[in-house]
Amino acid sequence: QRRDRAKRRCPAPGGAQAFANDPNGVLSTLNTGTTTPVADSYVYYQGTSMAAPHVAGVASLMFGVNPSLTPTQLLSFLQSSARVFPTGTGSDCTTSLCGAGIVNAAAAVQAAAPTAPTVTLSASPTTVAVGGVSTLTWSSTNATSCTASGGWIGAKPTSGSETTAALTVTTAFTLTCTGTGGSASQSVTVAVTPAPTVTLSASPTTVAAGCTSTLSWSSTNATSCIASGGWSGAKPTSGSESTGALTTTSTFTLTCTGAGGSASQSATVTVTGVTNQPPVANAGPDQSVREKRTVTLNGSASSDPDVTIVSFACQQVSGTAVTLSNPN
Repeated sequence: QRRDRAKRRCPAPGGAQAFANDPNGVLSTLNTGTTTPVADSYVYYQGTSMAAPHVAGVASLMFGVNPSLTPTQLLSFLQSSARVFPTGTGSDCTTSLCGAGIVNAAAAVQAAAPTAPTVTLSASPTTVAVGGVSTLTWSSTNATSCTASGGWIGAKPTSGSETTAALTVTTAFTLTCTGTGGSASQSVTVAVTPAPTVTLSASPTTVAAGCTSTLSWSSTNATSCIASGGWSGAKPTSGSESTGALTTTSTFTLTCTGAGGSASQSATVTVTGVTNQPPVANAGPDQSVREKRTVTLNGSASSDPDVTIVSFACQQVSGTAVTLSNPN
């Protein structure tokens, strides 16, 4: 009897009969034969033979939701989910006398069911320019493996971080983690801000000297534009503008900038009918000096109506020959 009590760790219904076949027992299947099967019947019994099948049935249900249960885990879940013993019966049970409590099938099965995995996945930053990268960081609970899909692929550890490849389009990254309690997925999207585009045209593209051309432009994904070359200054992201009178072939450039970077476009207007005029040489005013004295010539007053003069050369054209020092 002491041995039996030591094993009463989780009582189950076993009947409370006062006499043979008392309906307060547990109805059990029976056969009327004594040595060979005769006729099937039902009889009320009580005791551990009736209680044990209840516990075995609950254990079977627990294994159904969690086949990996160990005997220790099974007993722990049965005991922790048991109902407390009723009081005021006149012969109350206690945990020291009867065990942890009355087996509770629903609570035991729920306790044995594996906890579903959880997954967290984040990206930093969540918005990048074309060609930018983001760092993915993740963690999970109750998972034994994780698999990536979408913008990344392959097996991943149950927690970690990873840098994406250079992104050119908005991309979604998904991580699915699996454990004994099932699977869970989490996704994060990294938005790629498109690079600006610029179109710039001139009409007409060829003009006579002194005439004008109209520049027209538009842009996408840009917040500001700057002109350079044949024009300058801040410009709206779209518009049109006259070049003014042109005397030389000119190139006009427009650079537009946005969150996705910068882009430039150029247009050239060719000026025709321009005659190249000769430069005007000027070595300075006439000078009178004593013989054998040094004379300095200054050509800085020379000019060219078409371009800027970049070099000078001096040459004697008459009179007694003299030596020119550094004539170029």
